[in-house]
Amino acid sequence: YSFTFVGLHDAMYNGNLMISDNMKVAVDFLLFVSYYWTYQVLRHIVMVAVAGTIGSWWFKKESALKETFLRAIVFNLGSICYGSLYVGVVQFLRQITEGMRPHHEESSLMCLYEFSLFFQEKLVAFVDSLADSFTPWAFTYIGLYHYNLKDSGHKVNELFDRRGWSRIVTDDLIPSV
Repeated sequence: YSFTFVGLHDAMYNGNLMISDNMKVAVDFLLFVSYYWTYQVLRHIVMVAVAGTIGSWWFKKESALKETFLRAIVFNLGSICYGSLYVGVVQFLRQITEGMRPHHEESSLMCLYEFSLFFQEKLVAFVDSLADSFTPWAFTYIGLYHYNLKDSGHKVNELFDRRGWSRIVTDDLIPSV
C-alpha cells in the first residue's frame, strides 16, 4: 500500500500523470478508503481465525490455528470483506443517530414536533436495521459457525436479546474488549 500511495502521489503531483485537482482529491479519497478497508479486512481475518481456534478448542475438535486461518481466508473471505467495508460505517451512523432517538416530550409546536419525530423514528429504525446485520460481533459467529455475514449478524443479535445483553452490547465495547 505504501508503494502504491507514494507512486500515485509522485505521478499525480510531480510526474507525467496530468489530472485535474478534483480527480486528485477523488484518488486521495479512494486511497484512504482502500487503506481503511484493507486494515479492517486484516483485522477481521484475525478475529475470525481466533474465534475459530477458540471454538474448535471449546467443541473439542481437532483443529489448529493454521486450519482456521486458512478457512477464514478461503471460505469466509467474502463475508469478511463485505462486513469490513460496512461495519465501521454502520457503527459510525449508529453513534450519530443515538442522540437523535426520539423522546416523546411535550412541545409548543406540536405539528412541527410530530413531523420531526416521524423522520427521526424512520432514520433511527433504518440505522438499527442496518446494525442488526452489520455488527462487529458477527465476525465471531463467522469464525465459529461459518455463517454468512447477515445470518451471523441476525443470530448474534438474537443471542444477545435472549440473554438480555443487548443494552450492554450497544455501548460499543468491541474496541475496548
